[in-house]
Amino acid sequence: MSHDIEDLIAVFDGRAELVDDVKSAEEDLITELAKRFSELLLDSSFLEAVPGHMPADSISQQRVSAVFDAMRIIAKL
Repeated sequence: MSHDIEDLIAVFDGRAELVDDVKSAEEDLITELAKRFSELLLDSSFLEAVPGHMPADSISQQRVSAVFDAMRIIAKL
């Protein structure tokens, strides 16, 4: 699962347009992504793991909140 989280974080961190991309997707996909991100955001193990999958420098660690913000937006779609 570690690589899955790492890949997920890389996509969220590397694509500022991701939320807009999801918003313009088919409704079934939006619904499924919203459900899955809602579940992930309730998982304390996931929440604790995310910062560890970002580079350790302070600038990268500051982007963790932006990653979570994007996930929260998708979870509410």
